[in-house]
Amino acid sequence: MAPFNGTVEHSETRSQEELYQVALQQGNSQGYEWVSPCGPELNLVRCQDAPIVYRELGEDDGMLKWAGSLSEPFRPDQLVVDPSNGYVYHPSPQPSSRRGSKASTGEQYGSLSLLGSSLVLSKLAEGLEIDPDVFDRGIGGSIEWKGHRYDLGVLGRKR
Repeated sequence: MAPFNGTVEHSETRSQEELYQVALQQGNSQGYEWVSPCGPELNLVRCQDAPIVYRELGEDDGMLKWAGSLSEPFRPDQLVVDPSNGYVYHPSPQPSSRRGSKASTGEQYGSLSLLGSSLVLSKLAEGLEIDPDVFDRGIGGSIEWKGHRYDLGVLGRKR
């Protein structure tokens, strides 16, 4: 199988999501959590935070965009905040059911993915309230989305 270089040829039968999964796989090699096969090589990848970063949020369809044109439904009730830096996380993309692989466990890319700071600032900041005073109770604050207010979880704590 040829490695995915980010370009989809017209003759390609695999979806962009399937190609992305070939390009980035979970590994566990001395602190490198991800492996990116490239021809006969295996590139070990260590991400600073999360391997998936959501960059866009469609206001009309409520879909988070990642890896170019891939999308995942926005679930504001499942957002969590990291108390050490204020970063906001959303559940990672769910693998498509048609693959039926080990990825169907739902954690192909780890359990949480980062909401990019530009997305948070441009689409969510107006309704976002992060409250450090309630972190010890497992609440990170709240967010208003489409007329409803949702509590934020705290990274590493049960709600």
